[in-house]
Amino acid sequence: MPQQLSLLQDPEIPEIIDVLLNREDCVLAVSISAGKDSQAMLNWLADQRKRRGWRCQVLAIHAD
Repeated sequence: MPQQLSLLQDPEIPEIIDVLLNREDCVLAVSISAGKDSQAMLNWLADQRKRRGWRCQVLAIHAD
């Protein structure tokens, strides 16, 4: 079965950001437009959260 190639390389995340996103009391709010680019960003963010073991809560906010 073919694998989907990532267009994004693993970014260098500053240590302080990694530490903060690993806290249970952290909430990351992301503004989205519900377009394809926003969906791609959310998919990437969810993947990074899982791969890096971040414990923060992620909120996707869409406002007209």
